[in-house]
Amino acid sequence: MKRILLALLAAAALSAPADARIATVDFSLVVLAHPQTPRNRAELLDMQAKFEKERDDRLAARDKLREEFDAARKIALDPVQGAAARDQATAKAKDLQMQYAKTTDEIEAFVAGLRRQLQRREGELFANVMIDIRSRIEEIAKAKGYDLVVDKKSANVAAGVPTPVFLYASDAIDVTDEVIAAIGGSREQAEKDQEALLGRLGAMFGREEVDAAAGAAPAEGKPAATATEAK
Repeated sequence: MKRILLALLAAAALSAPADARIATVDFSLVVLAHPQTPRNRAELLDMQAKFEKERDDRLAARDKLREEFDAARKIALDPVQGAAARDQATAKAKDLQMQYAKTTDEIEAFVAGLRRQLQRREGELFANVMIDIRSRIEEIAKAKGYDLVVDKKSANVAAGVPTPVFLYASDAIDVTDEVIAAIGGSREQAEKDQEALLGRLGAMFGREEVDAAAGAAPAEGKPAATATEAK
């Protein structure tokens, strides 16, 4: 772990100005320590328990279909039974088999939908936690004069090289406008395109989740996801 931290700090230092001040945060530990996290976890566990009960009820109903199918099939294959009784049991067994297959498909779709609901709710709950933590990181960074704040345990890995995850980047080292000017682009148009994209993603996944994933923060500092983006 110490070697990884040193590698991350070295990568952050290489991507930052020589006089930049860098701080580190154990982000995952801060998330666990956040007062909202236990409440979020309790809500998710309660939601999961309700989902599992509904799933189990559906599975029990499907098992009953299987029992009825087995009983009908037994009659259909019983030579002691008359031809009419066997034919009737055969037809019933086929109908039950179709019902069983349809119910199985419905349960699989139902479970998949429940998983998506649970994941979406988890994203909604923890989006507020992430935004709050990033806001506090920014406040501390500004108060103490840090230009970069890096997650000390997480990293994006590209070509086998760990790249630090930035939790905050000061406006003082932001060269976005210079880069856009160098490539002959328009910041105004890019910001319109970015907002339109976030709007579409927000409609699909929920705006708070998208903002949290994009590193949105209510204050002026610009959190950055990787060292590459900060260059």
